[in-house]
Amino acid sequence: MTENERRTESPAYHAILRCLLFILALCLIIAPSAWGDYQDGRTAYNRGDYATALKELRPLAEQGHAGAQYFIGYMYYKGQGVDQDGEEAVKWLRKAAEQGDVKAQYLLGYMCYKGQGVGQDSEEAQKWLRKAAEQGHAKAQFYLGEMYYKVKTVGQDEEEAVKWVHKAAEQGLDRAQYLLGHMYYKGWGVERDREEAVKWVRKAAEQDYEQAQHILPMLLNETQVDSDPEKNLQILWNEFDRHYVFFLSKNVNWQALYDIYAPQVTDQTDNAELFAILSSMLTHLNDVHVTLTMPFKNFNSANRRPGGTLNLDFVKRKYLNAGFQTTGNGLFTSGQIFDAIGYLHIASFSSKNGRAWVEAIDPIVSEFFDHKGLIVDVRGNNGGSSRNVDAIVGRFADQKRVSALVQRRDGSRHSDFGRITKKYVKPAGDKQFTKSIIVLTDRQVISSGEYFVLAMKQFPYVRTVGDTTFGGQGSPTRKKLPNGWEYKVSTGKWSSADNVLYEDIGVPPDIPVAVSPSDSVMGRDSVIEMAIQLLK
Repeated sequence: MTENERRTESPAYHAILRCLLFILALCLIIAPSAWGDYQDGRTAYNRGDYATALKELRPLAEQGHAGAQYFIGYMYYKGQGVDQDGEEAVKWLRKAAEQGDVKAQYLLGYMCYKGQGVGQDSEEAQKWLRKAAEQGHAKAQFYLGEMYYKVKTVGQDEEEAVKWVHKAAEQGLDRAQYLLGHMYYKGWGVERDREEAVKWVRKAAEQDYEQAQHILPMLLNETQVDSDPEKNLQILWNEFDRHYVFFLSKNVNWQALYDIYAPQVTDQTDNAELFAILSSMLTHLNDVHVTLTMPFKNFNSANRRPGGTLNLDFVKRKYLNAGFQTTGNGLFTSGQIFDAIGYLHIASFSSKNGRAWVEAIDPIVSEFFDHKGLIVDVRGNNGGSSRNVDAIVGRFADQKRVSALVQRRDGSRHSDFGRITKKYVKPAGDKQFTKSIIVLTDRQVISSGEYFVLAMKQFPYVRTVGDTTFGGQGSPTRKKLPNGWEYKVSTGKWSSADNVLYEDIGVPPDIPVAVSPSDSVMGRDSVIEMAIQLLK
């Protein structure tokens, strides 16, 4: 009898074999159950039932299930069903990432790269993004390439940047296609190739990537332009001199600025230098609607970047715990705070999604029609179409009212204005909610968002609560320079119905509420809580 035969006949061998078979049978019994729990947790998560998702997934995560660990980490990252907690998010994502979960590797790397929930750590970001990128994760490939493109702490590396951005672009990631086009246009890491630049920017534009859609026409027309730098400066200065509406209110001496900047431009000034000179001149206007755009570079005159007071995920979790719905192509979030108080957040008045989304407000008005009061939250709303504002305000209008006054230049002098045009809002939709309404505002309410606030303030049953708005209420006109660059100039001056100009100042709330850092620690939104108190 051989040694192997003697071993297989021994009692110890059979005891070990029975034990292994028992463990295998136990795994076969448990594994389907664990898989079922995981699927139940994912299903609950996908329908927004975070409490059930946590109940199903947390035990699996604690047992080492990588997929469950990723979801638990993601829920802490987003504040879904739990308080937003970067440290907890990183803890669970790291566990999943160390088991090779590609989504966890990507998100962990992204958080370290952007400093979201954790301190910025370029080395950790690079480590985890690379692991996910090597598994083919397109966003990880893009951000890894972007790090090599612009993050000096990991060492700028043109070859690595192009390699990873190219991989992401080939997978169809729009932002990677746009950046790759920029690389070909500038000759950064690759040989300069305008055709390749156009090809990749076009791909991004076809996916509705906004920056690409803006840049593509300039790239296509680039060979048919007049690039005389002195001529382009003169035309830009003349257009603002004739049409810009805020020189007097901003106390800007436009001629003096010409005398400073025009001598800096000669026939030898290249595009980069000209862009910098024009941008410096326009900076003095400090106007959010004044912009200058050349291929792959955009300038905005506003040098104010105020912070906001809204954390919509926190609002959903803390105040809309009975459930919420997102409608209107994602621009409306609505739900009940109490049985008698409704809540509506309007993210934008954009016209990019078409007008159909506006009508999605009608079911919301119908749902809250019998409620005692309604909170309309426009914090963080940076504007859009004034026509969309008129249509939405119409759902809260008791009668036709003047909503704003508009003037345009009418002469060569900066003080020459045409007649005042009155803007009106009137009842619209099947029903109008005309009970108590509280409108929530902050410093990130801009442009048409501010017009919405002005219009709503005309109704006697509306009060505004929060912080002063941004103060950028000119209506812009888009124009083009002979060299193909685009710019926007404020050609319409909007004032309140009682003829107060809030440009630069912002629309103050009826009831100001200061938001302190301790509010987030204490788990409250003091602006919403003031609104609730006023409506009770």
